[in-house]
Amino acid sequence: MHNCAQKRYATTEQPFFVTLVSAYSGWAAYGASVRDARTGRVTDLVKPPADASFGRVTSTGGGVFILTVSRPAHSVLAYRLGVDASGRAAEFNPLPGDLLPAECREIAASLSGTVLAYAAWDMTPPGRTAEAGLVDLATGVRRVASVPPGVVRDLSLANDGQTLAFQLETRSDAASGIYVASAAAADWVAHDRLLNDPDGQPTMRSAR
Repeated sequence: MHNCAQKRYATTEQPFFVTLVSAYSGWAAYGASVRDARTGRVTDLVKPPADASFGRVTSTGGGVFILTVSRPAHSVLAYRLGVDASGRAAEFNPLPGDLLPAECREIAASLSGTVLAYAAWDMTPPGRTAEAGLVDLATGVRRVASVPPGVVRDLSLANDGQTLAFQLETRSDAASGIYVASAAAADWVAHDRLLNDPDGQPTMRSAR
């Protein structure tokens, strides 16, 4: 009996294609299917490297997708998938460097394809951690914003890759909420902001 399948997808602009990654938990790889978003027709199927599984997928626009590839007890790798006008995979290559932490759970890319945002968390006691970060894909430089232990979800990266928003769910109501960080700041980690629900508190305050 198989475990529940995990599915993620991302879309490009015109021509309009969807890449869907699907894998059973337990590292049984299914691959990534490229589909015509208008008809649902599968235009290509891309297999992950041997003994690996696709995890997440995001689109940079213009027919380019970035996918995460994981192996048991190894770090998470990032691959670039380029799709041509017919929906066929024209490029599938690893991005150089150790770009993402092993606990990477979510990714989002800038439309330029030069910046990759990620969310990571490890809720295994006693070392519970959570972080959100930005990776410059040209240099491999990673900028990390450590946040209170919890679950980081719903990454949203501005088109220019300079502003990152994410939702943090923690056991503390005071720390939970939507965080916004500007990469343009001299120290973007120190310029995180937590947007509070309208309850008489300031709409925006420093998160640390």
